[in-house]
Amino acid sequence: MRPDWDGFVNYVRQRKVWMAPVLDMAAGAREEGGELVVRYDDLSDCKLLEEPENSRLLTEFAQDYFQQELTIRLRIRGGGTLAVDGEGVPQEERRALANDPLVQTVVELFNGDIAGIRTANK
Repeated sequence: MRPDWDGFVNYVRQRKVWMAPVLDMAAGAREEGGELVVRYDDLSDCKLLEEPENSRLLTEFAQDYFQQELTIRLRIRGGGTLAVDGEGVPQEERRALANDPLVQTVVELFNGDIAGIRTANK
């Protein structure tokens, strides 16, 4: 994926100049079943990409450039991964909140639906 990755970084550089050097710090990237997995050696290298507006833009850029529905997953060496949705909040955190027993009780009590989950940025 290296030639595609280089082209993608150049595509991003034309739209958000500051984001390209952050992507250049990636140790590698590949597409895995609808996810663009971007590997970093250190969490601090990709911290800016976790911010909601930045991750939304990155997802949008990836979908535009690769012409497919992609989600972004940041993989950190020696540790975890962060699946970033278009709003920058890890998908696992949203899923956990949606399945929380208290949330489910409130949904049942008010005969409602979960339309969107917002979390506080840390």
